[in-house]
Amino acid sequence: NQPLVRNFDNEIDFYVGYGIPLNDTWSVDTGATMYYYPELNGVGVDRTTTEFYVGLNGSTAGFSPSVYLYYDMDLKAWTAQGAVGYSLAMSDNASLDFSATLGHVDPDGADSYAYYGVGVVMPYSLSDKATVSAGLQYASTDKTGAKDHVYFSLGITIGL
Repeated sequence: NQPLVRNFDNEIDFYVGYGIPLNDTWSVDTGATMYYYPELNGVGVDRTTTEFYVGLNGSTAGFSPSVYLYYDMDLKAWTAQGAVGYSLAMSDNASLDFSATLGHVDPDGADSYAYYGVGVVMPYSLSDKATVSAGLQYASTDKTGAKDHVYFSLGITIGL
């Protein structure tokens, strides 16, 4: 994550996961993410945090619903998140992928809060193993003093 505005630290995520199919349309997803903030400074501040997750996701009638539960060991925070997506084919190589997300965070020793967002991403397949994408997202929260965010994303995925 490379922010283009000041006052946001860089973030590098390392993750590992494993999906277990339940049937042709539903699967369980489990794994862990380590978040690394190389610019984070301060006395007693840890530049990394580790989060474990388990989720259920599927595909039905063109929609892709999911529910996930996360636990961050370092921040001692539980997060529950639900999401739904819909993909509209534009051509053999491109689609418009719409998404909506709603979540709730319950940190130990701090106020809990909700967050939500919507977005659209256009992935374009360059080959069977390479895809580029561009997207636009809106995100907000009910946290006191928090600001709404509109952001764009550019990405490339290359498989082996």
